Amino acid sequence: MENQQIFDFVIVIAGFLAAFVVNKTTKDITRMEEDMKNFSRSYISKDDYRPDIAEIKQMLSKIFDKLDQKVDK
Repeated sequence: MENQQIFDFVIVIAGFLAAFVVNKTTKDITRMEEDMKNFSRSYISKDDYRPDIAEIKQMLSKIFDKLDQKVDK
């Protein structure tokens, strides 16, 4: 009967450890999901970014035109 008690004790300890690991993993996944939500809020969407890029391209075009005029002289 002593072997059965040892086996039961080992099963209880293994069950406790498995529950601990599953609980910790679930909490970590939840925390990572929250971090991803907060992380994605810090970026600019493409639609907000396009006017700025168009403005930069226009400025560069003017600079290149001026440089071309200088080279032609």
